[in-house]
Amino acid sequence: MRGSVGSQGMRSTRINCLRVVTLIAGLLFGTCVLPYWFAPTDFVVGASFEVGFNNGISYAAYLVLVFLLVLVVARLLPEPEHGLRPRPLEDPRLFNQWLFPGVTLFHVTLFAAIYSYKGRFLFGESLYFQQLLYRMMQGEVPYIDFSFYYGPMMLYPAFWLGQLFGLNAGYAVWFVTNYVVGLLFLHTVLGICITNKRHRALWFVFLALGLFNPLTGVNVTMTRYLFPSFVFLVFTRYLRLGGWRHGFVAVLSLAAAITYSFEVAALSLLAVLLIWLVHVLKPQACVGLGSFLGRVVGEQSPELRREDGLTTYQNVARRGVGLIIMAGAICAAFFLLVDPSGRALRDYPEIAWSYSGGAHGVPIYPNLPFIALSTLTIIGLAGLVRVIFRDSDQRDSLLLVVYALVAVASQRAAFGPAEPSHFAYYGLPVFLITLFVAYRFPEGRRIRTSLVCVLLVGIMLPMQYYHFREFLPFVARRLAPATHADISADLTVSSGATLEQGLREVVLALGADRSYLMYDMAYNSLPVYRDLGLRYPTYFTMLTNARNEQGIRRAIDEVRNQKAIVIMRKQDLHGFERPLRSEELWRVLDMLSGAHTRNSDLAGVILKSKNRLMAPFLAFVQAEYVPLYDQGLLIAFGPR
Repeated sequence: MRGSVGSQGMRSTRINCLRVVTLIAGLLFGTCVLPYWFAPTDFVVGASFEVGFNNGISYAAYLVLVFLLVLVVARLLPEPEHGLRPRPLEDPRLFNQWLFPGVTLFHVTLFAAIYSYKGRFLFGESLYFQQLLYRMMQGEVPYIDFSFYYGPMMLYPAFWLGQLFGLNAGYAVWFVTNYVVGLLFLHTVLGICITNKRHRALWFVFLALGLFNPLTGVNVTMTRYLFPSFVFLVFTRYLRLGGWRHGFVAVLSLAAAITYSFEVAALSLLAVLLIWLVHVLKPQACVGLGSFLGRVVGEQSPELRREDGLTTYQNVARRGVGLIIMAGAICAAFFLLVDPSGRALRDYPEIAWSYSGGAHGVPIYPNLPFIALSTLTIIGLAGLVRVIFRDSDQRDSLLLVVYALVAVASQRAAFGPAEPSHFAYYGLPVFLITLFVAYRFPEGRRIRTSLVCVLLVGIMLPMQYYHFREFLPFVARRLAPATHADISADLTVSSGATLEQGLREVVLALGADRSYLMYDMAYNSLPVYRDLGLRYPTYFTMLTNARNEQGIRRAIDEVRNQKAIVIMRKQDLHGFERPLRSEELWRVLDMLSGAHTRNSDLAGVILKSKNRLMAPFLAFVQAEYVPLYDQGLLIAFGPR
């Protein structure tokens, strides 16, 4: 009889392994091949349109196949040692006292050194924000006078600080604040995943340093990517414990999340609504849902345990509704404060949603970050399923299901630009789930070692390789300034003083009383705009943010109506020239890392799409404008 049972178990394992292999093949086909069969028809700037890849279909296939793989892999995993609340490990106080402030101080010192070097932050993401802050200091309003794809909370504090300390210093303070808050979010969430403070400290150092981002944009700090996780924690605590302090923190956190960024708002509201629903469910409903999930994965659902300290369902319901109403009122008041007309409040979700319509999309293919994200999502969620059914608290189990849903939903943003940092940051919630699970299975040390290897090879090294390639030209200019002084500028590095001085000479020659569009020269043009008090003529501060033909036509009409001067580099008159392709080794590393480096094959496709977007504008300039200034690297056009 025992032999028969063992044989059946082996057969079942072999069948499940075959299912896993089949589903993995389906995952690769669905995410990397199937989207080419549903090519997008409406042009938006990005490599995906150029090659006929549908990123929405790729994500939809990913969701379906990952769900199926989780159900199958959960059957193959061993029985966990602990449920949701493991026995606390020995907790030496070493590390915990100084590692968080030490790591934070390291980052603050590093960013302070970068700022001191030039008196401002230098790189692509920060340039975008500093351009918008300059426009705000001229009296313009986000969403109305210029396009902005994030929430006002990401921009206005920097604006208020800029009025006190100057634009450069104000932005620097706000960026560093966001970076430190992101580290605090990471440390807080790790405290839920890991009970041992020493282990928590080590994981914090590993993740904080391995996911370091030097691009100095508020939109690429961990605050943005872990905000929904923080809202999840504080809202759950408030529903459970009540109290004005918990309520105050929960209301402010949700209000800040809603006004921080549109996808942060959507994920946070999704988390809040689902958490509230779980808490107002009657015990019988929790048992029913648990039983259903148990049947799906072949586990017996545990009995419901009543949570200590949980108040009546009526009180919980009132708390949740009251919190959402108060947070919504704070958000509306904030928007009306900065724009009494209410247009910004109306246009914020519309503009943000339009950006999610495929702009700057990149085809998905099995590079290291994609493989790492998919692997950790499947293993982490499958392990979470096993842990849930080992525990006796069905309500807490459902709360973890909610967090898992939010974690997977957040990955939608990675299926757009699809470069290493997007896979890294939008995968953070799933990485934390996997870490949570790793402490509840036997052979936990081996599991955690494997997790470190996957994160290091699949996520961190590709991400830092991308940063290295972005900063390599900057380092080259510092080492050989004579050779690289006049290389054309981009959004990442400076091209020396030559181009900036040339722009000043053009403006001084033609007059500073007119609006100027300095074509694709963001880094070098910003000091000129600020020093000479120039105005931007278009709704899109950077023309690439126009996204599609309708947007670029709007920019053309605005330039035409304002009779703006257009300054260009002569080499850009007929479109951007593709940089030289990388050598073979770099091309292999580009492919493995998924990095869109300036000399990669993928960068060539992106540049082709950018030229497609800019073609109507270049045609307009050459057809309706005449040269007013032609000297050195630059040429300026004005109305006939």
